[in-house]
Amino acid sequence: MKQDRYRYYLRDLRDLIKERQQVLESRTDQDVFSKGIACGYNEVLLLFESQALTYEIDLKALDYDDFGFSPK
Repeated sequence: MKQDRYRYYLRDLRDLIKERQQVLESRTDQDVFSKGIACGYNEVLLLFESQALTYEIDLKALDYDDFGFSPK
């Protein structure tokens, strides 16, 4: 089903971004550039959440309930 395809695409993309963010944040040798990239990833994740809420898409339907964000 095409809708599932998009849902899985968004979920996988979210997971990849989240994973990269966590790797950068867990490094002990972070420089300013790495911290900036981690911040950028965080902004992208917040945009995913914000747009889902704007379009009244249930975050749990997108498997976003593990973000650690608090749905409004």
